[in-house]
Amino acid sequence: MRRPTVFALALALVLGPTIVAPALGQDREPEVRRYRFVSQVGHATALWVNPGWLGFNRRSSLVGHATWDRPQSESWSTSQYMIGLQSGALGFGYVHDEFSDPAGFGNGDAYTVAASLASQGTGVGASRTWYTVGDNEGSWEIGAAFVPAFFLAVGAVWRDIGSPIVRDVVRDERLVGAVTLQPPSGHASFSVEADFRTDQKDFRRFRIGANFTVLIAEALARAEWDGDGDFIGFQIGVQLQLRSTTAFGLAALDSGGDARVASAGLATSFEKRR
Repeated sequence: MRRPTVFALALALVLGPTIVAPALGQDREPEVRRYRFVSQVGHATALWVNPGWLGFNRRSSLVGHATWDRPQSESWSTSQYMIGLQSGALGFGYVHDEFSDPAGFGNGDAYTVAASLASQGTGVGASRTWYTVGDNEGSWEIGAAFVPAFFLAVGAVWRDIGSPIVRDVVRDERLVGAVTLQPPSGHASFSVEADFRTDQKDFRRFRIGANFTVLIAEALARAEWDGDGDFIGFQIGVQLQLRSTTAFGLAALDSGGDARVASAGLATSFEKRR
């Protein structure tokens, strides 16, 4: 399984009224979770997706990511930007959310620290996030990653432990689990993910996805359903990699085809000095 220690350029377009910019006063998760499964190893983005993967990384990396929203009848505006630093099994992340909320919750910051241990295909990690907007000081996340064979990866995250309240919105505790299968050829991978809310005792989301690699290009496709089984939409994207440089683009669509969110990111990775 390839371990993405890369200098990455990520461009994401999220389309459709079913995947919309958060309403005034609401909260949003780190945008990088839209295109990564908890069973996929990551670079500095792992601290937001699954901290259990941090211990698998052999390089240090720095990633930045910005997001713009276009609510209905409004123009594009910056809504989120984030920066993450990963050095071996340690990570630090900063996320800034900006909303035009007359109630006074327009801006908010979140700071995340994460650590992981990995040995012989098994990794466990934890992260702690502090919010500047909300009634709770923060929350914990615990992640696990397991590679039982070179063609299979499993990930699970217990997310938002403590049910933090951010901008008057409760982030429910959830168990997120996923499986990624990569055939021996290494040119394709397939993933399935489920998001279960432990306090509500119901499923929040289901996702399936596939990645296909041809030479330096990697295409991805994602499909998503809500907990009631209603189809939300799908995402498609392309990633181009040259040596330590990766360019990434993503589009998520539904039957309406309206563009609501766009995001772009830049990451760099480098060998750690011994």
